[in-house]
Amino acid sequence: MPDIQQSVEFKAIVAQTSAVLLTRGVEVEPGAVRDVVALMVRSVAERMGVDQEEALHLVRPEPVAEAIAAAADPGREGAEHVYAVRPVRVDARTVVLPVGVAGRLVMAAAQAGKYATLNGDGHTASHVLDLATEIPAPTGPDCQPPTHPRILTQP
Repeated sequence: MPDIQQSVEFKAIVAQTSAVLLTRGVEVEPGAVRDVVALMVRSVAERMGVDQEEALHLVRPEPVAEAIAAAADPGREGAEHVYAVRPVRVDARTVVLPVGVAGRLVMAAAQAGKYATLNGDGHTASHVLDLATEIPAPTGPDCQPPTHPRILTQP
């Protein structure tokens, strides 16, 4: 039997579950979502007496997201050990920042990401690169990347 986690359907459920969690204001490590989906598929297969390929069609993203959100609820006992779940920051405030300062922040984040990658720390590298892409956001609309009109109008 092929590895169910390599199937397009499995990867789609993982991506859809991550999207549902984002709508609830929670970001979860993709590996953690993948593990929870795999656990749910195995559980459904065992309980219903079917193989995992058939059970995969019975697992929906919403219940998986509910299970992850319930496990990460701060009021739940043991939730302080959940490390792969973090709230999504929604902050519309802006700051006045010279472009040179923003450039230095991007350079520092890129350097930290480079060193994390060279040291085999993909988790930290991922966070640093996310941070580097968010640096221009609070500086306002003047610091957004330029868009080319022809790119926007092409089908």
